[in-house]
Amino acid sequence: MKKYLLNKNGMTLLEILLYLSLASVVLLSVSVFITSIFRARIKNEAVVLVNEEAAQIISQLQIEISEADTINQPAEGAAAASIEFQVTGDPVETIDLQSQQIIYTLTGNLGIALNSTKTNVTNINFTRMNTVSDNESIKVEFSIERDNSSGLQEYEFSKTFYTTINIPRKTGETETYL
Repeated sequence: MKKYLLNKNGMTLLEILLYLSLASVVLLSVSVFITSIFRARIKNEAVVLVNEEAAQIISQLQIEISEADTINQPAEGAAAASIEFQVTGDPVETIDLQSQQIIYTLTGNLGIALNSTKTNVTNINFTRMNTVSDNESIKVEFSIERDNSSGLQEYEFSKTFYTTINIPRKTGETETYL
């Protein structure tokens, strides 16, 4: 009987429990690590989306506003939540915030959203700087965030962006002195 108990060919219950507990700890550690990697990836995607949309908005604002011949609103030295401008011979153009979307509108036409539905713009401000030289300047400030309808913490990201748009005097314009 003693010879039978000393046989080491099999595993004892204690050894099996020890191996199972070690395997459980390793699997739990790996799953926590993978979960944190996925959360970081989602957060990074939110940051990239906000930055890319902001760059697109700034680019579009610079294109549209820099072509203006006349700034109707805001008044010089004032700030407003919208800007109204015009290129000679064209309809009045307006850029403002509607339902968390920056909307570009030509008088008489439907507005075009400058940001996607994946982001929300929470505020926008246009400041018409005092004209010191031949150029006019419009300072633009807006805050944009990742839409978080799902309520996931990883999607929570917002940032405020600033830019200044110079409106050069068109070539061929001359001042008349009487």
